[in-house]
Amino acid sequence: MTKQGHLGIVVALWRAHVNAPAEQFATPLIGRTLCDAYRITAELGGGAMGMVYEAEQIRLKRTVAVKILAEKYRGNLAVLRRFHNEARALVMLDHRNVVRIIDFAIAPDGRPFLVMERLYGTTVGNLLEAGRRFSVEGTLAIAGQVCDALVEAHGQGIFHRDLKPENLFLVDTPAGETFVKVLDFGICRLPESEGPRVTSNSEVLGTPEYMSPEQAMGLGDRVTGRADQHALAVVMYEMLSGVSPFASDDVQEALEKVSFHMPPLVGTLVPNVPESLSRVLHRALSKDPHERFPGIDAFVKAARAAADEGKPHSIIPVSRSTRPKALPLSATFSADDPVRTIALLLGRIRQQALSGDGKSAAALAATALDAAAVSDDQAVLALVDVARPVLEGVFHKLLEPVDRAVVARPSPALVDRGLSEAHRALLTATKPQTTIADLLHGANMPRLDVVRALVELESLGALEFRLAVPRPRSYEPPAPASRAPASAQIARRLREA
Repeated sequence: MTKQGHLGIVVALWRAHVNAPAEQFATPLIGRTLCDAYRITAELGGGAMGMVYEAEQIRLKRTVAVKILAEKYRGNLAVLRRFHNEARALVMLDHRNVVRIIDFAIAPDGRPFLVMERLYGTTVGNLLEAGRRFSVEGTLAIAGQVCDALVEAHGQGIFHRDLKPENLFLVDTPAGETFVKVLDFGICRLPESEGPRVTSNSEVLGTPEYMSPEQAMGLGDRVTGRADQHALAVVMYEMLSGVSPFASDDVQEALEKVSFHMPPLVGTLVPNVPESLSRVLHRALSKDPHERFPGIDAFVKAARAAADEGKPHSIIPVSRSTRPKALPLSATFSADDPVRTIALLLGRIRQQALSGDGKSAAALAATALDAAAVSDDQAVLALVDVARPVLEGVFHKLLEPVDRAVVARPSPALVDRGLSEAHRALLTATKPQTTIADLLHGANMPRLDVVRALVELESLGALEFRLAVPRPRSYEPPAPASRAPASAQIARRLREA
């Protein structure tokens, strides 16, 4: 089954989860006392799984928050386990940036409830909804504290899986400082030793626009701490720009965006965001988990360094011209119709790629790019631009897995052969412990130029990719933004030009 087909199956499951009617209690809880210990005094809010109330802990005379499971889920074993998972996760995570649990009990009507510390303040989600935009410094301050909490969680084998603005609570402090509490571990994954798995590998849980691609496609067995890294990057993107990169009113469309489409660099939407920081966020949003940072702490550390103008994140200098020396026209065009020639060549590239002959497809892709580099025909340039995702995917397939280490082996004879500026930049940037993913996301040059140069350097023997632990290939190149026929796209681009 294709990944797109699987998305259609799981959308119905997600809609059933989040579109359930609001909780309707047989009798109001305000004024009632639970287990002779907690007197409910006010309603604070809630979601699909239950409601949160303010309560008085009678014996200690202090105010607490009580989260009680919705009536409709009282007999649902899977939901009961998730609710219990949240209690166990909060017990395991004794961290200042995670909401603290006080008690877990069963109400007289059989519903479980959590007792937590009462927080005063607001959520990042409320501020974004009110039109608030965060500065780079404010965004990094919040992200740093979220990172501290999740490093503790990931270290214990706990993955949040539902990180979003509504689950980041900004606590009021006397000094007015930013202090974050991470909420709602209701769908977190606990270590296997803590009990049976609550969700199947193909079940999709969470909020679509903040899911990682592996969550959106139902690949539950591949959800790790890098899924939380992806979600934090989405939240930071929205805090900086005011725009959620994968938002949609349609669940199917949101899941497809998360799974296959890359958003524009956030710096193109907000001029005061450094380009190096934009690229750090872009890497954390990669579709392939192995292209993201090794850990969420490495991601936030890179973001902080990138925000400091004295510590640019890019490990490769900006290149004015990254194109290799182009082939002469006569080597590529055998007719007076260059557009038709390039179109036929692109069709041949796709055929070779589908047949599994990646090296032949890459050689043809290099020929097409070289021909376009010396062409001033706008239709040729538009056709190659439309095919960019396919060309990128051809080279990228030869680089997988991208978590392999890269070792530079440039010889004087090789250097004298006239390497392109992109080749030289990549060779210079290759340091001990550098991975393919580091080079892909550290270059201030088009991704297509980077993947092509890496493939060519390996074929020349200038780079060696040392094999990592074998893993299934999960990456697929993003689909073109437009699904119109290529001819229609070229015509539109020519009109705009």
